[in-house]
Amino acid sequence: MTEVIKMTSCRQAHEYIDQYANGTIAAADAVALERHVGGCISCERRLCLQQRIAGELARQGGIPEPAPDFEARVLAAAAGRRLVRRRWTMPVIGGAIAAALVLGLALDLDSGAHEEPGLASVQEQANREVVSAEPREQTVRLAFHSRSQLDDVSLTLELPPHVELVQFPGHHQLTWQVNLKPGDNVIALPLRIAYPERGEIIARLDDGSKTKTFRAPIPGTGVRDKEPSS
Repeated sequence: MTEVIKMTSCRQAHEYIDQYANGTIAAADAVALERHVGGCISCERRLCLQQRIAGELARQGGIPEPAPDFEARVLAAAAGRRLVRRRWTMPVIGGAIAAALVLGLALDLDSGAHEEPGLASVQEQANREVVSAEPREQTVRLAFHSRSQLDDVSLTLELPPHVELVQFPGHHQLTWQVNLKPGDNVIALPLRIAYPERGEIIARLDDGSKTKTFRAPIPGTGVRDKEPSS
C-alpha cells in the first residue's frame, strides 16, 4: 500500500520546491507538494519562480564558473572584518566526490514586490542516498544574477550551527558589502559540515531600501527516510 504524504505547513513544502523544479523529487512527495501548492498562493508563487530560475539555468547551460574579481572582492571584504582565520587542515574524508551545491539567486531589488523569492536552484553532484557521518568539505556556488549595476549591496550569509565557511571557522553569520555587475556574479565558497544534520543556507541582500531573502537546503545533510517495509 502506497504511503500518503501530507504537507501541513509552508515550511515543509519549501523543503521540496527546489527538488520539484529540478525533477529530482520522489513521486509521493511530488503529489503531496502539488496538493499543498493548489491551495497556497504563496507557495505557488515560490514554485513558479523556482521553475523559471531552473529553466533559465538550463537554457544557459548551468551556473558559470566563479568570476575571479567578484570572488576576490567578497573574500577580501570578509577578511577586512578581522574575523579569526585558521588554516584548513582537515582532509575530505571518504572516497565520494564532494557535492557541489549551486544556488541561482535572481535579483530584482528594483521591483516593488515584497514577497520573498522562491527557493534557490539546486544542482547536486553526489549520491543523495549516501550521507557520511564524518566531517567533510562541500563546495557551494552562489550565483547572483542582477539586471543592473548594484553598488554597496549588503550580502549576509547565515549557516546552521554545524556548518561553517572553511576560511572563517566558528562563524555562522557573515556580512559583506559588495558591488554586483549586470549578469551573473558567482562565488565558490567551501563549507565544512561537522555532521549530517539537516540545514539550509540563508542569503540576504539589502540595498538600503529593500531586502531579499533566499533559502536553500544543503543537500546531503540528512539521511533520506526509508519507506516502511510491508
